[in-house]
Amino acid sequence: MSAGNSWVLERQRPQALQIRLAIPADVARIFAIRTAVCENHLSMQQLAKLGITEQAVLELIHTQDCTWVAEAAGCVLGFAIADHAEACVFALFVKPQHEGQGAGSALLHQAEQSLFQTQAHIWLETSIDSRAAQLYQRRGWQIETLLPISTEGRSAGPQDAVFVKHRPAA
Repeated sequence: MSAGNSWVLERQRPQALQIRLAIPADVARIFAIRTAVCENHLSMQQLAKLGITEQAVLELIHTQDCTWVAEAAGCVLGFAIADHAEACVFALFVKPQHEGQGAGSALLHQAEQSLFQTQAHIWLETSIDSRAAQLYQRRGWQIETLLPISTEGRSAGPQDAVFVKHRPAA
């Protein structure tokens, strides 16, 4: 992605928000954000069990243009990862203290635009009770499937759903 494809959102904030491709130096920040969130929280150990490691994200950064960060005043506020092979928004997380300030919307827009270059339909999965689900629905995503509640050895949490979005007509 060239610098010309990066976009800036300046709505109701003193600092410009920039969306840019992640670089290797962002990996530690990405994991700090991922493990700091309140909703859908996972520890480094839980992420590693799922194959989500610093090395795996570093490999994505080196081999694919699919990982972005939202940055303002030199501070990384959130990140998104698109999985082009699966046509999905694999991850989108914002630092809790920066939620509701536009970083999530800007990252979602970037991931959608990237996926819609090659896909007519894209999807993601999240809890139907989350703030993220509300964001996705405001941005035109629709619930396609409610997933069975899985306890996996712990008490049942909120129900997850698959959300879909179709490429807008040209």
